[in-house]
Amino acid sequence: SRGCAWHCEFCQEKKLYPQFSSRSVDKVRADLINLQKVTNHRLLMLSDPLFGLDYKSCSEMVRVFNSMGFEYQFGTRCDVFHEKLYKEMGQNCRLIFFGLESASPTRLLQMLKTKNPDQYLQNMLDQIERCFKNNIFATM
Repeated sequence: SRGCAWHCEFCQEKKLYPQFSSRSVDKVRADLINLQKVTNHRLLMLSDPLFGLDYKSCSEMVRVFNSMGFEYQFGTRCDVFHEKLYKEMGQNCRLIFFGLESASPTRLLQMLKTKNPDQYLQNMLDQIERCFKNNIFATM
């Protein structure tokens, strides 16, 4: 996807991509088929700040990546990435970058990152735990 539905005061995503949009699974699959024709590389760095926001679409993407033999890494928000995706990714996901701009509840509110900073921080801890349990490297 490109763009974002949130309005974090520090983020440039809205300036770069004013309208939120996402690509269909079929378009992504076609791109990956073309990629396989020109390279043997099998590690994808997904540039999607909200990977996992739409669980159904993300789950389909994960199945495509896995079935085509790709490993992948991506960034996302800790409050949008669905717990079920860990099992679906299996060993193909290598790294998840979670955007945690501050561990201060006050600062998270000031940045407009979340309306519930305590829950947001708990989500972050839960996501790190899930990564650890699934042998995925987590960064913030």
